[in-house]
Amino acid sequence: IGRASRSECIVLRGWAANSSAALDVPSNSSTRSAASPKLLASSANSVGVSSFAASMRGAAAAQLVGASKDATHANATVEPRKPRIYFLFLAMHGVNNFEIWKAFFKTAPAEKYRAFIHCVHDDCKRSVVGSALQVVPTVPTVYCSDLVTAQQQLIRYALMDKDGAPNPDDKFAFISDSTLPAKSFSEIYGTLAARHSSDFCVFPVGLWKEFPWYLVHATVMEEGSRHSNVMMKHHQWIVLQREHAEKADREFSQDTIHELRHVPVCPDEFWYMFILYGSIRPPDFIYRHKDLEHFTGSPVVTSSPGETGIQGQCDTFAFWPQDQRSSGDHENFDLYDSLDEVSLPQPESPGRPGEWSAISLHGIRSIAHSPFLFVRKLVNNTMLAKEDKDGTMMSDDFTFEKAWLENVIS
Repeated sequence: IGRASRSECIVLRGWAANSSAALDVPSNSSTRSAASPKLLASSANSVGVSSFAASMRGAAAAQLVGASKDATHANATVEPRKPRIYFLFLAMHGVNNFEIWKAFFKTAPAEKYRAFIHCVHDDCKRSVVGSALQVVPTVPTVYCSDLVTAQQQLIRYALMDKDGAPNPDDKFAFISDSTLPAKSFSEIYGTLAARHSSDFCVFPVGLWKEFPWYLVHATVMEEGSRHSNVMMKHHQWIVLQREHAEKADREFSQDTIHELRHVPVCPDEFWYMFILYGSIRPPDFIYRHKDLEHFTGSPVVTSSPGETGIQGQCDTFAFWPQDQRSSGDHENFDLYDSLDEVSLPQPESPGRPGEWSAISLHGIRSIAHSPFLFVRKLVNNTMLAKEDKDGTMMSDDFTFEKAWLENVIS
């Protein structure tokens, strides 16, 4: 193994004891458990320090690698194709306003994207037959208990795409069933393909979560004292660059999800930042800023809760009433302030983002002119307001779908 920090030795000692079980774990990342590095162990490393899996050598370590690594190594000497965007949908009964998405993908060159969907119910699967969306096998999901397993199912199948050598600038974008594109395909592709980093929309520091030392195997400071760490909270609808998607595939296990539920938090709002960047140790707060590798918008501010707003790169607009007016300068405020009264998203319930059941032509154009690539939550068959902000009346045949296609997609 070579040199290892004290925390790595703590983790590896426990791993070695279970190595025989680890060797028998199947390659399917949704079923890996003992072989994957435990989430709790990953918190031993400070932000930016690679996980202990990267330091392991030999045949046993090779068993931890998912389909992503095999695909990458097989094409290591081949010229990478152009970047590809992987649209990863999570849906219950289907995708709201799906006709808009179908029109969106019709404008997209086939070699520049792939689209996958995880459906909870069979009617969802039937609704996408014949479309650009490929259905992945359903895995159990529970709101705010485990959506990460479904997300990782999508990642796993997307990484199996072997049409051309993988490109480091490939992007993996999670999309909800109530989301619509806020730009044309060419604009979304141009924006995401040009970035070399992952996009996380990070909640204000006051919403980050402290977790106690006894839930963490290796958060032992050098002098042996026990302490708590802090996890950074992010919106679920993130965009990962290929290296991060591959790392998430390698390190996913049901153990990591189970451990996060004991904090307790909604794992989908913490798991990816935690797996990729670790946790923030209390001393880090002294320095106020933290540089994160391959993180759009780095560094993050880690100072007191009252001094930070939303951070990182928010590609998907969502209206959260509780943090809409938190301090910090962000595009969320500009878009919200540009909407007319009928176009304001309405809070669905406490602790949930607002949703649109109606919107005006002015509201649609405000979304199209915003910096966001996607927007949620829009109910199925969203109603178009018949009177616009300036008093213009819409004709009966000018529907929400037509207005969105003409002002956003085209």
